[in-house]
Amino acid sequence: MKAFLTLAALIFANVSSAAESVGLPFETRREASRRWGKHLVPVQVWLQKWEGRFPTHFYGATVSDYKEKRPYESIGLAVDERTIWLPDLGMDERFVARMTAGQPPQPANLESFLLGTPGCIVRTVTPLPEIEPIQFAPAPKQLEQILSLHAEFLNGRWCHTLKPAASEYRHGVGAEWLDVLVGALILDRELRPVGFCLSDRLGIEKSPDVWLGLEISAQPTLNFDDLDAVRKAVWEPLRPLVPTVWGSFRREEEEPEGRRRSFHRMRGDADDSPSEFLTSGIVVGPNRILVHHGLDRESAVRLERIVVRFEGEERAARFAGAFRQFHAFLIEVEGAPLTARIDLASPGGFSLSQPLFGACADHSTARRRELLEFNRVKDFVWGYRAVLEPILQRFPRPGTIMLSPSDRSIQGVVIEVNREDELEFTRQRGRSSDEIDLRLVTIPELRHLLDGGAAIDPRLVPGGPEKEKEVVWFGADFQSLTRELAKSQGVEIPTRGGEVGIIVLAVHPGAPAQRVGLDRGDILLSIRQADEPEPHEIQSRMEMVREEFHPMAPPEDLPEEMIEEYLANAGPPWRSPRNSLTEKLTHIGVGQRVELVFLRAGQEKRAWLPLEVAPADFESARKLKIEILGLTVKDLTYEVRSHYRLAPDAPGVVVAKVEPGEKAAIAKVLPYEILVSVNRHPIRGIDELKQVLDAFAGKDDGDRTLELKLDRLGKSRLVRIRL
Repeated sequence: MKAFLTLAALIFANVSSAAESVGLPFETRREASRRWGKHLVPVQVWLQKWEGRFPTHFYGATVSDYKEKRPYESIGLAVDERTIWLPDLGMDERFVARMTAGQPPQPANLESFLLGTPGCIVRTVTPLPEIEPIQFAPAPKQLEQILSLHAEFLNGRWCHTLKPAASEYRHGVGAEWLDVLVGALILDRELRPVGFCLSDRLGIEKSPDVWLGLEISAQPTLNFDDLDAVRKAVWEPLRPLVPTVWGSFRREEEEPEGRRRSFHRMRGDADDSPSEFLTSGIVVGPNRILVHHGLDRESAVRLERIVVRFEGEERAARFAGAFRQFHAFLIEVEGAPLTARIDLASPGGFSLSQPLFGACADHSTARRRELLEFNRVKDFVWGYRAVLEPILQRFPRPGTIMLSPSDRSIQGVVIEVNREDELEFTRQRGRSSDEIDLRLVTIPELRHLLDGGAAIDPRLVPGGPEKEKEVVWFGADFQSLTRELAKSQGVEIPTRGGEVGIIVLAVHPGAPAQRVGLDRGDILLSIRQADEPEPHEIQSRMEMVREEFHPMAPPEDLPEEMIEEYLANAGPPWRSPRNSLTEKLTHIGVGQRVELVFLRAGQEKRAWLPLEVAPADFESARKLKIEILGLTVKDLTYEVRSHYRLAPDAPGVVVAKVEPGEKAAIAKVLPYEILVSVNRHPIRGIDELKQVLDAFAGKDDGDRTLELKLDRLGKSRLVRIRL
């Protein structure tokens, strides 16, 4: 016990000694604050909307600050009575409504960007009181001797803190730096100013960060008044490389039965399907253009026409493939080779604190606007799929070309990333779910992607209406799992109390689900793509299918006069084979393989399922609209036959829609009944039905009555319609 107390005393003595060596005398701290604290001036920035937008990715302020007219406040260094060095605001200068600086506040204006360090220069309208020009001294060779003086707002006033700058030392591969507070004035031990921190790094060796006062004073600047002239000069040679791309989509086929074709549309966003797009591209080859626009499977299938617009010229183009990893696709322009194209052989690249111009042809207002914004590499982080990505000071738009301000050479391109595991990645990074994920790629990386380094998605190809309706075949009906069901089955642990898993109700004969051994009562937990390490869990709360519903059997308490209206407006009585599971499998793609994980009698089992195109279902089946009756029918499909327990060779077509007020409606023909025969001729599909109707139309015996045999819930009836 005595030895332990002695050891503790020695440790405490060493810690106390170290703390005293780091501490600074009170007189030194007071003198530094008295002499230089007045040069650390607060700068207030009031924001405004620009072109209807607010800088939502500017982390110093919020939308509520803008709405409530609160300023964003930062600390700058007054190097003379009217000049202030201010850390980078992290947004375009056009979002700044007005500025004040100093105490009491004086009107001020943004004047220019500092190119060698992340900062800008602010000029006050009137001189700041008690400010004399700062004469910077050379930094001491031993940087552990330097001090940092920073300001912070405490108890309603600005206070100053002096401490050794070397207390937070960092060492990386080929670089050393000190972590400091942004806006700190750097002093030597004699309290002479030697620098100012416009970033949170104070570079010691091989660092791109400029912080020495003498170097900041000598570095070039970019004046805000010159930006308009710079924009014109940059875009003059760049314009032929960045054409406008317009495309149109085939109109979606109206479904006569009034149902949404896919589970995607069941969620209520079918009306948002675009009819056209307008965006920009980058010429990357003699006839190839990289288009900055994301396509999902439904929009890609409906892609009908692409036109490239150069200055005074339009050229037709064809779709050449969409990237699986990025929201971008390639097109090939028809006709003669393009004269201008991006130089994919240039070295292009990025370094920390590197200044950049971001050039973007924006079409968000349905017209082309050629924008140029100043930007800078803020940091490097490990991004999506373990790629080391440069992070920019300002949030760019997809398709932005990054250029060097000095020689206007292209360094890279901003491309939007397609994250297939969007939700999980968002949760891991703590990001907003609506935040766009962009990647800044260098020219060598872009060349690698175009040469095959990025996989082309085989699912995203234009096609006809039949291709649009394709879905992967699974061939099973499900029921959502609940906590009570999980408890009764003894599977609470693997299903996490009924949160994960769906119960198989039935398996269609000959379907892939039957071929891999899935059976009634099994609980499907997850699916895993062959090239992905993590499985996709099937959540019970996702409502994989709507609840069992029989419109052919109306509620017992429904008044008799409302039964016909109820049956006419009800949805199909069978479960749709299009749900979130088949949507996910369709997204993975035909020809791929997935591993199914399911429970049978509480035991976990696995099976590999090859993905194939499903046969026609009710939503994709061929149809025939009979104008003289106001009736639309479709071929019988496997899930309709299964629901009505019809033999594979049983005749009939299914009624898809009955037009209100027409002859079929007056004769009380109801949707989803089976039309078995017409004038005693069995109907084995819409082709036979068309032949029977054509023969009837050609008769001249004066008999204009059609006799329809209909089946409903196993009960047949005859309906006669006089034409």
